Amino acid sequence: MTEIHVQHVSKIFRIWRAGLKVRVIDDLSLTVSRGESVLLLGPNGSGKSTLLRMIATLLMPSEGKILIYGYNTRRRSRALLNLLGFMPEECKFHIGISGLTFLCYLGKLIGIREPKKRATEILDDFGLKKWRNIDTSVYSEGMRQRLGLCSALLNEPKVLLLDEPYNNLDQEMRMKLKSFLHKYVENDNIVIAASHNEEHFTNFREIRFPIEKGE
Repeated sequence: MTEIHVQHVSKIFRIWRAGLKVRVIDDLSLTVSRGESVLLLGPNGSGKSTLLRMIATLLMPSEGKILIYGYNTRRRSRALLNLLGFMPEECKFHIGISGLTFLCYLGKLIGIREPKKRATEILDDFGLKKWRNIDTSVYSEGMRQRLGLCSALLNEPKVLLLDEPYNNLDQEMRMKLKSFLHKYVENDNIVIAASHNEEHFTNFREIRFPIEKGE
């Protein structure tokens, strides 16, 4: 069953000081079905992260529309947001807050029942058990990446959106994440990842960027 419809979507960024308009994505249409994994593949600046952020409702299309499980992303309803989990390319956290405290706060914001229990479980799953009560300012880049994954998965989303998810992870954690994503889509969920490197994305359907109009 097709659950994501990107319909004739364009994104234009305005550079006011230069009086320019930059069309990053031009009349793009695609669909993603339940139980499918998709890789947006291309160099920096090609539009893949822009599309990922539009699906995540963090950016709005300049033209066209995006439907996720029938919900229009322009409306950003609570029901839609509950379906989505997003991890940006750079995971940054406030100084003076532990990984557990951050996830508990996030869990309360998005209405998760027993947020501490869920946060503890997912931190343990991604190898942060010993660090869950430690200030995130002392986390390594790889640990911050894992905490970003935890935050994206906290609400057990149907649609998981990941920007360069393998950055800064060691080989063991890369293998663990690869196995996790495989099982995740087997449970009828959707994974859409953006990357400039297809090395870790076997069995993902590739969509190459930049995309010319009409492709």
